Amino acid sequence: MRNGDDFVATNKQLEDENKALKDRLEKMEQMLSEKNAPDESQSVNYTDIRPDKHIVVYNLENHPLFLRTSNGRNYEFNKYGQFKRIIYSDLRELIENSRSFAESGRFYIADKDVVKMEGLEDAYSHLMSKDDIDNIFKFTDEKMIDKFTNTSQPQRDSIASILANKIYNGEKVDLNKVDLLSKAYGKDIKSLIKR
Repeated sequence: MRNGDDFVATNKQLEDENKALKDRLEKMEQMLSEKNAPDESQSVNYTDIRPDKHIVVYNLENHPLFLRTSNGRNYEFNKYGQFKRIIYSDLRELIENSRSFAESGRFYIADKDVVKMEGLEDAYSHLMSKDDIDNIFKFTDEKMIDKFTNTSQPQRDSIASILANKIYNGEKVDLNKVDLLSKAYGKDIKSLIKR
């Protein structure tokens, strides 16, 4: 009979330990969900960003880019990489008028608070910044391909065009990396060179 009592005691002990572990797991999950919940005191409010604050915005297209506010104010970027300081109230209108351009990285807002306030965080988590594009060959091959394939199609087109122009202009370019990007792009980037 003693073995039967030992079995019941061991079984009871295992059930108690299992319940204790489940309780700990539930507490840990609750703590994690509270930690990952948005902190309302940390959120950016429109009033936190002054309407007259100047925000740096880059043209990431490899050609001129023209943006216009609803009240007719024009912002002209003549070339890739050119930046302008645009007052936040105008930038909000530009985003509203050309949201797909903002989301696809045709123009790039270099202010994380504005990106968050305008609901562009998800799009920007996949976009490449001007610095990323300018230094694309400094990444490992794997990271370069990952960044390139995960960014928007307009940014991939712009990068391909920039690289083709560099090759055409005789600038030093790592052609092995261009070939890797060509495969990821689905087109030979060298074929884009202006003849």
